[in-house]
Amino acid sequence: MSSDQEKSTGEPCPACPSLGAIGLALAVIWIVALLLLYYTAAPRPSQPKLDAAAEAVPAATELPSLCGKLFGDPEARVAVVALLPVSSGCQDALGAFLVTVAQAIPDKVSVRIHDMKSADAAAIMKAQDIRCACVIVNGRTRFDLGPENGKRLLEGPMDPEDIRDVLISELKTIYGEPGPELPAAPVVNLPKRPPHPTGPDFPH
Repeated sequence: MSSDQEKSTGEPCPACPSLGAIGLALAVIWIVALLLLYYTAAPRPSQPKLDAAAEAVPAATELPSLCGKLFGDPEARVAVVALLPVSSGCQDALGAFLVTVAQAIPDKVSVRIHDMKSADAAAIMKAQDIRCACVIVNGRTRFDLGPENGKRLLEGPMDPEDIRDVLISELKTIYGEPGPELPAAPVVNLPKRPPHPTGPDFPH
C-alpha cells in the first residue's frame, strides 16, 4: 500500500489529543478553579472574643510589673496602698482589681502596690505594726461599716469583695451620696470571716 493510501485512512494521529480529551481537561480545570474560589472566599471562623471584664482587668501575671507605680490622681482623697506577696500569686486577683478601680475613677481613688518583700513594704509594715499582706485605705486596715455590714480587717487572706465594701464606704463618706459605681470584685475561694470580727486582731 502506498503512503498516499495510508494518509487517506482517516485514523487520528496518536500524538494528537482528541477533542473529547481536551474538553475533559478544560472541565477539570474549571472545577478546580471553582473549588479554589469557594474556599478562598469562604469566611474563616473568628477567634473567640475575650469577656469585657477580662479585657478591663489587668491579667494576674502582670502584677509584678504593676508594683511601685501610682495609679490614679496623687491628689485623690481615697488613697490605697497594697502590700501583697507578688511572687506567690495568691493575691494577684486582688491587686489587679485595685488597679482597675483606680483606672475607673482616677480622680477619686489612687492605688500603689508594693511587693511585700520589698524594702518599701517592710518600712510601711514596721510603721503600721503589720506582719502580713494587707490593703491600707487612707492609713487604716480596720473598718467598721456599721451594724448592717459589720467590720472588715484588710490583713492576711483578703476577699476582694470586702475591700470593695470598704472603698464604697470611704467614697460615700468623703464624696457623699450617691457614691461612684465601682467595678465588680473578682471571686476568690477564701474562708469568710465572721461579719463582726473581734479579738486581739480587731478592736471591739
